[in-house]
Amino acid sequence: MNRLRPAAALGAFMACCALGIAGAAADPAQDCQQTADPNLAIDGCTTYLATATGDQAISAEFLRGRAYFNKHDFYHAVKDFTAVIGGRPSAEAYVFRGLAYVNQVADDPGFAGMALSDMNQAYTLKPDLDATLKPDFAFAYAARAATGLADGQDAQAQADEDQAAQLKPDLAAAFKADFGQAYEKRAMKNLAGGQYDRAASDFQQAIALDPATNDKLAPFLQEARTGQAGPYAAIAQGDQHESDGDYDRAVIDYSNAIQANPNLALAYMSRGQAYEVLDRLDEAGADFDSAIGLDPNNWNGYYARGRLRQSMDQPDQATGDFNAALALLDQNHDAAAENEKKFLNDAIRSAQFDSTLDEHWGSYLNDIQSAGNYPNWSSPPHDVYAQRHLPPGATEPTQTADAAPSPAPAPSPAPAPNPLAFLSSPWTWLLLGLAAICGAGAGVFFYFRRRG
Repeated sequence: MNRLRPAAALGAFMACCALGIAGAAADPAQDCQQTADPNLAIDGCTTYLATATGDQAISAEFLRGRAYFNKHDFYHAVKDFTAVIGGRPSAEAYVFRGLAYVNQVADDPGFAGMALSDMNQAYTLKPDLDATLKPDFAFAYAARAATGLADGQDAQAQADEDQAAQLKPDLAAAFKADFGQAYEKRAMKNLAGGQYDRAASDFQQAIALDPATNDKLAPFLQEARTGQAGPYAAIAQGDQHESDGDYDRAVIDYSNAIQANPNLALAYMSRGQAYEVLDRLDEAGADFDSAIGLDPNNWNGYYARGRLRQSMDQPDQATGDFNAALALLDQNHDAAAENEKKFLNDAIRSAQFDSTLDEHWGSYLNDIQSAGNYPNWSSPPHDVYAQRHLPPGATEPTQTADAAPSPAPAPSPAPAPNPLAFLSSPWTWLLLGLAAICGAGAGVFFYFRRRG
């Protein structure tokens, strides 16, 4: 018995060390069923599926689909739910595949029809299926309403819009405004194509659905009612060419609008944005200046110019424009304005960060130029920086070629060695911990040996 004690002590010590190095074996089935960690569930289900068959495999695929869904990996969620439906159709698999499609509607409105088809199939198979899942399909109805309207299916589009509002009454106003945007989009297309009566009807519907758009759309409506192409039709044509990616043709259309009405701020704004995409930045800036001059109360002009200035490494000027846009938005207290304010505040923080970074970079370049230590630069670096990054009209003093560089700073004395510096390494503490464990194990071993 006494001989067994040292062996038992040593065995216990070795077991403790083994537990410290390797964790307990995982249970794939248990991991697959847990819902706290989607990644763990996916790994567990995948391992379990390697050997599972029949109903067990179908259940594991459903659970893995739910884990992918919770992880917002809707592509793989759809694949697993589709596999489940192929093996054993269930209302749960249909409804969750439908919800996965709903979450992809923003990327492709075509998913809306697939989502609603799955929803109908789910509640046909199981009428008492959890009713709290159904309201999220409102987004699919709203998306299908917009695509249906674009395809000329007005009656079905209106029915889908009504269904979206019924499923989520708290978002009814937002769905209505989105439906108004769909009418506006179709109206612009009709105006660009010379379909003036249809354009006028659609503009009226858009304004009725979202009265906040009246100031913007009323001039387009008025021109459509005349049955004659004018500057607003030219803008609509430019917008169509932009949506097709033809920015050169869009510039021509917006220029035609300006020629027809040189005081139309929207035409300058639109052309400036097209110029910006074409990397004709100076022309874009001039157009944004004109737009602001013609309509100084429109925050969009300041925002567009601020964004342009930030892209041209003029963060301080960009911040000034963003603040001007924010001040104009402060006069508007509706929910949409609040969302725009959050967006502008983010833009301001971004520009301020750029300004701080720019300042530090400029200071660094000035230091190495003053020290005459810039072997990787073909020209004095701060001079190059000043030329490229300072706003137009600003000047920056530069060093002349024959100016003596500032003396390099004297080297700082080497710091005294720190005898405890090794304690800052994590490897030191790991080795100390292992030594402590081994020491404790050895102590137990010799304790039992002495007692034996």
